[in-house]
Amino acid sequence: MKASNEGRVRWVAFVGFVAFAGCGQQDPLNHPGPDVELAQTPVPEELGQDSTGQDSTGQDCSPADPNAEIFDHAVCVCENLGEIGNGLSTESISALLGGPSHHEADVGVNGSAGAIGNMFIDGVLDVRGDLGAIGNVRVKNDFLVGGNLTNAGRVVVDTDVNVGGDMSGVGYFRTKESLSVSGNLLYFGALFHQSIQQGNPFPVHTPCPCNPEDLINVAALVEQNQGAQAIPLASGIGNNEITLHAGDFYSADGSHFIGNSIIRVAGAVRLFIEDNVDTIGNRMFKLEDGAEIDIYISGSLRTIGNILVGTPANDADSRAVRFYVGGDDSVTIDVVGNEIFRGAVYAPQADVHFIGNMVVRGAIFARNIYGIGNLMVFYNGGITGEECPPE
Repeated sequence: MKASNEGRVRWVAFVGFVAFAGCGQQDPLNHPGPDVELAQTPVPEELGQDSTGQDSTGQDCSPADPNAEIFDHAVCVCENLGEIGNGLSTESISALLGGPSHHEADVGVNGSAGAIGNMFIDGVLDVRGDLGAIGNVRVKNDFLVGGNLTNAGRVVVDTDVNVGGDMSGVGYFRTKESLSVSGNLLYFGALFHQSIQQGNPFPVHTPCPCNPEDLINVAALVEQNQGAQAIPLASGIGNNEITLHAGDFYSADGSHFIGNSIIRVAGAVRLFIEDNVDTIGNRMFKLEDGAEIDIYISGSLRTIGNILVGTPANDADSRAVRFYVGGDDSVTIDVVGNEIFRGAVYAPQADVHFIGNMVVRGAIFARNIYGIGNLMVFYNGGITGEECPPE
């Protein structure tokens, strides 16, 4: 469905339970056919890796990636964050998995958001428009609202709060450091802070790089790589299995990605797909240990399902799958059963929908986000790779 039909702001409900921690208490979030093998091709120079996906010292790294900023948040939304269901939680697992410790699980929204249930944000919550909170909200770093902030629930912020419009409410609101409100302060509930300022100008910025000049032109990238080695999926129907070693690959027809075909990834792979893809999932992609894949789709990707990463599946490899979607049709993340979606999705012109209690180990970048259920994002920093040390 196009944004014109469902892109409007809706105050949405996070109904359910996300444990809430007040001052002096421990944070309650629980951490929770025949095979066809393609010839190995050289890794593109810009990847800066050999066929093992490592530098000459054996360290996982890559050159400074100009697209790294797109996955600099656990969740980034170009327009509005709208959830109907249990809530939104983010948690940084980068340090736990041996990655960079400085990556927090930030949430950025260039438009407006509603929190009529429960939110736990393990980092910064940065909303450029209005935010209405009628449930439990816990923010571990700064809480920034460019428009009006309305609260009728319980909010606890570990650092500073900065509101660009008016702040009003009748609930419990506590910031452990400073509170700054540019507009009017009309609060009739319990309000706690270390210091307060009124009338200061709000810093003008947008948390997510969604301006036209900032967006990745996925369709153009696919067109530029039409000369890459073709994937031999004649129809995509049946039990075909192929293996992709390190290199660039191209498919001229996204409709071939159906049926029971299995694509094994054995190195650092970039896959460029022309046109629309109805479904990627049902373990269609299987990544060997240490492998990674960037999937560029010029059109729309309508459904993403289960993807097997690692042998066995390894949470540390949640950085290894990255989708770049150029179309504007809605994307549905639909993981069957109790499995976890491991990967990052970049769809700045599409709405992302999720079904049920969704657990993502990776990141989401979308135009709008909607869902029925609970969305928990375990953010693994350095999704686009850590920069190699100079030689």
